[in-house]
Amino acid sequence: MKRIYYNLMLIILMFNGVALAGSIKGKVTNGTVGFKVPNNITVELSRYFQNQQDTKFKLKTTTNKSGYFSFKNVTPDSSAYYQPTVLYKAVSYTGKAAVITTEKQTAESDVKVYEPTKSDSLLLVSMHHFLISPAEGFLSIKEVLLIENSGDRTYVGAIPTKSGKFITINYKLPKDATNISLGSGLMSCCVESDAGGFYDTMEIQPGGKQIAFSYRIKAIQKQISFTKQVTLPTKEFDVLLYGSNAVLTGIGLREMKTQKFQNTDIKRFTTYNLKAGQRVVLNLAGLTGTPTNWSIFILAGIVVILLLTGIFIYFKQKKDKTIGLQTDSVEIIDENEKEIIIRKIIALDEKFEAGNMEEKEYSSKREKLKNKLKT
Repeated sequence: MKRIYYNLMLIILMFNGVALAGSIKGKVTNGTVGFKVPNNITVELSRYFQNQQDTKFKLKTTTNKSGYFSFKNVTPDSSAYYQPTVLYKAVSYTGKAAVITTEKQTAESDVKVYEPTKSDSLLLVSMHHFLISPAEGFLSIKEVLLIENSGDRTYVGAIPTKSGKFITINYKLPKDATNISLGSGLMSCCVESDAGGFYDTMEIQPGGKQIAFSYRIKAIQKQISFTKQVTLPTKEFDVLLYGSNAVLTGIGLREMKTQKFQNTDIKRFTTYNLKAGQRVVLNLAGLTGTPTNWSIFILAGIVVILLLTGIFIYFKQKKDKTIGLQTDSVEIIDENEKEIIIRKIIALDEKFEAGNMEEKEYSSKREKLKNKLKT
């Protein structure tokens, strides 16, 4: 009788262990036309908690002849997510985040790799935002770029650096730029300073990528002139000037309608179809040298969030159209209430611009959201 009891307990424990073991499977494919994935490619699975990688966790497996892979005995944990990664021809490619829970013990995450190229002929900037916030003795500049790689190969750069990496994009800054701060799309491990700016060594995979950074320019006089050089062909260069006192002029800049956001004027100037290496001349006057208005910097930060959110939605929608991703497959991390309202405003704007909402309804809903933002 005891023997039967112990056998039953063992069977129960075995089934319980199976029930608590999740699995993640996927397929490695090559997105470059005419190329296949070699057999037995190594796939590595990483685990993340609150966007921080668990360095103690690491599983490895290899693909079969058809490119499929599978990780078994993955512990279910709703507070964590897993991502498979493939290192292919010195470039790291990652699949979408996968979550394993006791309710959903299986997940899929495919990885797409590309052949490398040293040609940047298919790179361009579809939108370049240049935000200027005048302050006492200096200008605070924020740049937000939407870079597109329209090809089916990963651009890895052609010019080597002293560190052995290759330059992908050289970002030129105005003369005497200081206090350079890196934002989204840039990592300190892959950025190196250069005369007149800095360069990035991170590869640019097919699709879209957003880049943001900021810096200061000394402006001790009431007027200043400087130039901004673009590195890649740029479809649209958009200048946003904060405050009502400063006056901006520039060759080829078209003045747009002034906007008002949280009682601050935002003057907008635009130019189109810039060639790689072309310079935009900016002349600023009316810099009164009044005490620093920190609210302008806060406002500029909000607008940057708006821009980056818009970029995220733009690339996400574009990617959805090409590979059929569902909107609920993208997880938004660390959103506070203000950011949620901002995202709602952007979504509302896009719906109205697409002609899917009447103007009266649009105006009413947008005003309500703006009022919430002010509180």
